[in-house]
Amino acid sequence: ILPVHRTWYRYLQRQGSITNNRSTARNDEMITVAKLVIDWYRETGRYERYREQLCYKFFYEEYLAAVCRANLIDPKSPVQAALRNDFIRNFPDYRENPYVRKAPKKYQLLDRLIRTGNWKTVHAIMSLNKTVKGR
Repeated sequence: ILPVHRTWYRYLQRQGSITNNRSTARNDEMITVAKLVIDWYRETGRYERYREQLCYKFFYEEYLAAVCRANLIDPKSPVQAALRNDFIRNFPDYRENPYVRKAPKKYQLLDRLIRTGNWKTVHAIMSLNKTVKGR
């Protein structure tokens, strides 16, 4: 996994996809995705080699993005805590990850709020962000 400074694909938002859905249950599917991906890396002997990159990928996709999507749908949903707990179970030392440590300040703020279960503040910030972006 390497960072690139060029767009290599165009993302299509399909109706009903995990990222474009009004159901917290769809975001809960990220737990299954994380397990399948991590298991594949372990089974193929690549887990330790790519652990830091995988950790950051799931820090963003499962921990930040999916939690925030679920929170925007329903700030009282138990799915957001389930996603947080699954990520921390898979990567308990994630805060020591060099990619996470270099993450933008906004990710670090969301990390602190999600880690402490401050769902109302996450909801307020993400609602404001959505409004500012016009979505």
